[in-house]
Amino acid sequence: MAEGVNEVLVVDIYFENNSGELYQAPLVQDMSLMNGEEYLVTYPIVGMDYEDIEVADGESITRSFAYGIYENPSTIELEFAPGLLGMPQPENIVKFDVTPE
Repeated sequence: MAEGVNEVLVVDIYFENNSGELYQAPLVQDMSLMNGEEYLVTYPIVGMDYEDIEVADGESITRSFAYGIYENPSTIELEFAPGLLGMPQPENIVKFDVTPE
């Protein structure tokens, strides 16, 4: 594990593509963990490959990702910001509350 990591958070994702288009990108590239408006400093542990995945319209996938977290955040959100070449459109950004078990 990376030096200084305080916690490990495993995030289970169910991703259903209802965009009307093929989703083809590294899913992990479009996700970030946040504490309020600040991005958490994380260390990818499991499932963080940057290979493109393809999810056709109407199809779904499940994935698990493990993040090493350096801070002790009071709240955690997962931001999903699908975008072309790292430039997501603000109207496409979705945030989910993460509740560790």
